[in-house]
Amino acid sequence: MFHVCFKVPVQLVLLFIVISCTPTEKEYKGDLIISNVNIIDVRKGGIIQAMDVIINGDTITQIVKHGGTFTRNSKVIDGTDKYLIPGLWDMHAHDWFAYKEFTPMLLANGVTGVREMFGELDRVKEIKDSLATGKLDGPRIISSGQIIDGSPAAWQGSVEVTSGEQGRVLVRKQLAEGADFIKVYSLLNKDVYQSIAGECKKLNVSMSGHIPIKVKLEEAISSGHQSAEHFFGILEYCSSKRDSFYTSLQNEKFKGFEMDKFTSRLKFITDTFDSSRVKPLVELLQNNNMWMTPTSVVNRSAAFLNDSTFTNDKRIIYMPAFITEMWTRSKRSKEDFDVERKWYKLGLSIMKRMVNGNVKFLAGTDFGNPYVFPGFSLHDELEIYVKDAGFTPLQSLQTATINPAIFLRSGGGVVEEGKAADLVLLSANPLDEITNTKLVDGIVLRGVYHDGTILKKNLEALAKRDTSNEAVGK
Repeated sequence: MFHVCFKVPVQLVLLFIVISCTPTEKEYKGDLIISNVNIIDVRKGGIIQAMDVIINGDTITQIVKHGGTFTRNSKVIDGTDKYLIPGLWDMHAHDWFAYKEFTPMLLANGVTGVREMFGELDRVKEIKDSLATGKLDGPRIISSGQIIDGSPAAWQGSVEVTSGEQGRVLVRKQLAEGADFIKVYSLLNKDVYQSIAGECKKLNVSMSGHIPIKVKLEEAISSGHQSAEHFFGILEYCSSKRDSFYTSLQNEKFKGFEMDKFTSRLKFITDTFDSSRVKPLVELLQNNNMWMTPTSVVNRSAAFLNDSTFTNDKRIIYMPAFITEMWTRSKRSKEDFDVERKWYKLGLSIMKRMVNGNVKFLAGTDFGNPYVFPGFSLHDELEIYVKDAGFTPLQSLQTATINPAIFLRSGGGVVEEGKAADLVLLSANPLDEITNTKLVDGIVLRGVYHDGTILKKNLEALAKRDTSNEAVGK
């Protein structure tokens, strides 16, 4: 038998060993992949660095350490040195009547969801259906029906209710028409309000809105009022004369919204504020399911409408003419504005103690009101929380991401596997500086990527449009 020997170079042997011992690079398949991005953990405030976020359909299906390869048909977005947060929610919006006009502003600012607080349900259904079928591309919308108020109502278009049975019937009617929750308002009588609340509990539907003027905070809590708007009904708890105040209100008749009575109420609150009652206020709120939606930007707007440095806002160029035409200057006196400013700043002064005491907050703006701009003002709201109220950037960011998800029971609001692919890609870290939420590099909406450059072009198109033919409800 003959044996033939071949001399194999040492270098080739070593190369074979190295190749055989190197793990095969894993290949990932995704409709969309955000590669090598830093993920902001909005639960705890950490940063998960250099990750690949893999999206299929409208869901985050995998999050893996950067380093794999991707199938050919995957759309890959380079996230190097960028930061990924959940899509932002504005939890107090007036959007349906100008959804088309407002959408470019919302998307350019990373707003992927809104809670509509005064819905015309037929129109809201059209919007939802168009979003579901892909005919319309815009933020998700959760909506109430028409505001439910006393008689006469504070605002035109509200439904006036004067009996408990009327209230119960209206709750069922709005739910049948597609309302996601019920919104109540300031001038409801206590017994009617409690009948509405009882029907909402019976049908397991959320009730939110203004705490009625005649209803104490603890009564609203026991009624199941789930989010209190604008801080109305909150600071009253800290009045040294609150019991006599509410006793005097029970037989008072209102003629709709009356500015003099509104200002007098704010003055009473600030004049009788007792700082020793802040602690029991926090203790009351931290142990129940009521959320605060302070809408600081609209409160600030109301207090500074006589200040030209405030009203000379360049962002007005993006707004539809039929909106800004309603932004007439208030004829209130300087003293009235001074009262509103004092009340607004008083609310800010206790918010840090509240959030540190585990009181739950939602970011909302009330856009559509004077000098409150869709999308833009949500960032203003978050900045107010940090710079004026003392929140940490994380606490502020949570009010527009994970907190709305918890409140809405959507299971989203975080960048995690299995969650909805509504995301915002930022060019700087919002945990370093909350104003970095404005630096939108792109967004993911229902799993589809929208480049920030295009979003900005859509925004600039608003500024250049011909507004001469704009009309209400167009």
